[in-house]
Amino acid sequence: MRLQLLLLAVLLAVASQSLDAQLLRGVVVEEHGGNPVSGAIVTVITLDGRAAVTGMTNEFGRFELRAPHPGEFYIDVKRIGVSRTRTPQLTLKAHESRDFRLSVLPLPILQPPVHVIASSTCGAPAVKGQDVALLWEDARAALTATILTQNERRFLGKVIRFKRRRSPGTMRVVFEERDERSGVLATPFVSAPADQLSREGYVQREPTGAALYRAPDADVLLSDSFLADHCFLGLISEKARPGEVGLAFAPTFERELADIAGTLWFDEATHELRSLNFRYTRLRSEEQNRTLGGDVEFARLPAGAWIVRRWVIRMPLMRSAVEPGMGGLQRGSPRRLVAIQETGGEVVTATLLENSSDAKRAISSVKIVSDSLPALSVPASFSELCPHSTSNTAAITGVVRDSVGIPLAGARIRLTEHHAFDSTSKLRIKTATLEAVTNDDGNFLFCGVRAGEALDLSFWDTRGRLTPVRAEPGGVLVQDLQRIP
Repeated sequence: MRLQLLLLAVLLAVASQSLDAQLLRGVVVEEHGGNPVSGAIVTVITLDGRAAVTGMTNEFGRFELRAPHPGEFYIDVKRIGVSRTRTPQLTLKAHESRDFRLSVLPLPILQPPVHVIASSTCGAPAVKGQDVALLWEDARAALTATILTQNERRFLGKVIRFKRRRSPGTMRVVFEERDERSGVLATPFVSAPADQLSREGYVQREPTGAALYRAPDADVLLSDSFLADHCFLGLISEKARPGEVGLAFAPTFERELADIAGTLWFDEATHELRSLNFRYTRLRSEEQNRTLGGDVEFARLPAGAWIVRRWVIRMPLMRSAVEPGMGGLQRGSPRRLVAIQETGGEVVTATLLENSSDAKRAISSVKIVSDSLPALSVPASFSELCPHSTSNTAAITGVVRDSVGIPLAGARIRLTEHHAFDSTSKLRIKTATLEAVTNDDGNFLFCGVRAGEALDLSFWDTRGRLTPVRAEPGGVLVQDLQRIP
């Protein structure tokens, strides 16, 4: 019994020393004003440049890290939108605790303009491409914050997940199922290890002919092997993404495995990471389809944490057609693309949890609004949108989205004009009906619409719900529609 008590005392002492070992804590504030900075990435760096431990400041700008061993270190602080800050070299003794007050630059009112360039850099972006290097640093900070948020499991949330099947030609939805779950927000999808993707590629093929398509998660994008296998193609911009700048990447020329190419999109003013769009490359000829790939949207929460807010991955569904053979037998024909399979989800709400010794208490709730949904780019004038329509008519345009906010291709839109009134029946007479079908981006357009009249806008999946609209002569009315769950 005495021996057991002695062993227990030794274990408790070791555990206590481990908890107190090389404790680094402090607060990150803005220079001059002293405002706390939430969501800053704080890293303890060894003298040879390795990250010993990484953390993130909370909503009060505070952090707490434990160095794995005594020695010489730096503390590195990265705030998205400004250059990183590094302390002078410091020495940590065994079981020592240190407190720090670290300052970073305040966010500029307007970021310096990002110059769109087309130069290619393979591996980690070089400092000589200053804009590319700065944006990549901001991307790394956001991806690191996303991983830390998931690992700390500090948020409860409501997530809608879905599976769909689309026609490969029109992208019309032919099958959909979804479910809604609430719980601690975790990784929305888990990729294979980065080194495995580097060795085997992003498509794993089975002897049966089936294939597993993989998507990159934050760990993969931050890995050395991803940088080694890809080239940054420079900065790009698109008219459909006003106020954003993209950092494009693609596999290196000598890489022959199935891989991905895509773009990381940033807010041009704040340098915050908005989304990742990617497509699969080096697929077999029968699998080729420009829609195959995925989209991942990121969101920064008020507490400084980052989450994957919305994601969708599009994969091919291949089947071998069966054709008549000799003697009435059957033989398999080459595999062909019969559908596009989608899997994805969206975080609808997020609630920050506060850890305490006796319970977890929800201290704030954040409604995730739909401000980052793809915006419709409308020409400045009616004449550009409908060049063959007269000026006394109008145009009505918009985006049709499904129940979780993804644009719907191939949706049939109906616009009913009401410009006569029957005094006997007291009913408005429907005198004309126009129809349109959405394109691949979910956009629809009606030109030559009767201006100043009450109109009803609907599409096949609104369960009979009509959206009243009225357009001014020579005007462009933007009216989005969404499927009812």
